[in-house]
Amino acid sequence: MTKLSKYLSTALYAIAPNLLSANDTVQLDWTITRFLASYDGVQRSVIGINGQSTSNFTVRVKCGSRVIIKTTSDVEEGVAIHWHGMFQKTTQEMDGVGGVTQCPLTSKKTIVYDFLAIPCGTHWFHAHLKTEYMDGLRGAFIVEDSPHENKVVADEDYVLQMADYYHEESASLFQKATDISLNPTGAKPVWNTVLINDRGRIDCTKVDKTLFPVCNKQQPLTTIIFETGKTYRLRLINMGGFAPLNFSVDNHEMTVVAADGVRVKPSRKVNSVRLFVAQTMDVLIEAVGEANQQYFMRSKSNFGPPYTSLPREKFPADFNPVGLGRVVYGEKAVTPCDPKSKDWKTIDTLENDVDLVSLIPVIFPKDAQQNCSILQFTIKTTPSDPNWLGYVSVDQSPFTTFVLPTLPTLYALALGREIPVSSNPLFLASAEMVQTIFIYNLNPAVHPMHLHGFIFRILFVGNVPIDKIGSSCGKGTPVPPSRYKESIIERDVASVTGCTPDNLGNCQDAGLLVIQFYTDNPGAWLLHCHIEWHFATGFTSTVIVDEKQFSQNPKGLGVFDEGLVGTCGEEPTYRP
Repeated sequence: MTKLSKYLSTALYAIAPNLLSANDTVQLDWTITRFLASYDGVQRSVIGINGQSTSNFTVRVKCGSRVIIKTTSDVEEGVAIHWHGMFQKTTQEMDGVGGVTQCPLTSKKTIVYDFLAIPCGTHWFHAHLKTEYMDGLRGAFIVEDSPHENKVVADEDYVLQMADYYHEESASLFQKATDISLNPTGAKPVWNTVLINDRGRIDCTKVDKTLFPVCNKQQPLTTIIFETGKTYRLRLINMGGFAPLNFSVDNHEMTVVAADGVRVKPSRKVNSVRLFVAQTMDVLIEAVGEANQQYFMRSKSNFGPPYTSLPREKFPADFNPVGLGRVVYGEKAVTPCDPKSKDWKTIDTLENDVDLVSLIPVIFPKDAQQNCSILQFTIKTTPSDPNWLGYVSVDQSPFTTFVLPTLPTLYALALGREIPVSSNPLFLASAEMVQTIFIYNLNPAVHPMHLHGFIFRILFVGNVPIDKIGSSCGKGTPVPPSRYKESIIERDVASVTGCTPDNLGNCQDAGLLVIQFYTDNPGAWLLHCHIEWHFATGFTSTVIVDEKQFSQNPKGLGVFDEGLVGTCGEEPTYRP
């Protein structure tokens, strides 16, 4: 193998094509493993699949296909894999949330995830237990457009998995971040760098060699091949745990055609798009370069208020806020040399979740019952627990931090057990009503909120006076804000703005996100901030839809997959 061909095989590994199954059933066999990797040059232990980076395990299936993934654990920590964006109708136990829809998979044990790939679009999978996915267990889950719907027309497509990246393991960072004696301000740790398809770069001279003695200076970048005149679909995914990311390609404009798997009316041309944590976005790019040219792709992390509160002098010494990749015109242009292209001088971007319009909005039944609920979120310490935790108030109830139950919530419903207050349950009695939720943020940070099992309309994003909290949900049919009623956008992740703090950090107003969805999917579904540091501290609620579907079913736990329930042992409990 020549030096160049060896370089090519390394640089291009992250975008190797994954074959689309020709069958209606896709079967995969995964073993969750730990291994040493140098994604940005610094060697550390990561979690992956079959001893490899998860960027090698992009799942591509037809819309509506049955997906069967045999999953074996070869790691010490518990494992639960969430199929982010999948509705899981009638397969609620396959949602893959430890402590909510299953007991975590323990070492040397095997379970089988079995569900339908619905809806279509760009989605992803990730560990859903504490902060685990930040250590590497995350990947793309692509559900191809249905041939019977308006397909996105492109000559080729590439998947770009972007993520903030830490050198220290997430469990250690989380322990330090929540301990008030170590972190009196509650500021969450900032990442070291940004990866594109598990490739990034760090300045090895700034790395603490006492903690990370191995650092490879020569790091190839993820590279994709363009051909002049073609149109390319880039499936962008922010798989990070903290940072919003702005994506751009030097000298190339793009048009947004999908967000969180939902087709949208093509946006105006922009040169940058922003993805909050857990969001996906599909863009079309025209290949306007000439043969043998190459350009940088850039994934810029957002830091500083309202995204991070850690003082700049406490950032990692090797902090690199920009992840780079390469677009090259023809394989002959793939050399070890970096592009010489320049970043855009003026950034023209889509900044907000509401800057897009759904192509074919979901229509709610006109005679459906209307319901309205209020959730308030904050992060604080209390006299009874001095650590920094997330707290939730459901419909004006006392603020409570979310605690993973030892009996998974879905199983508790099937057994007719009482759901603990620490699950922050929001009970929705009917599976046939239009539900509006006012989500108030009493924290200065922006929080990307994700609802499992549904997509939702975004009715409002902004700030309101604190004394207005709760006034919108009165008796009878609620009247949601009308700001976006004429241009509906539907997603499964949307950000609630931060409150405006005074000099002492006290909120002078409240951030507000109003969402609306049709409750046609019974189950126990998390609604939570997708920033991993916040989710793990309890910034989480459980939306329980039509509990009678489970509590009054004579089969009890028999309604769920036997193998998955069996992971819990004779008693369906576990120790978190």
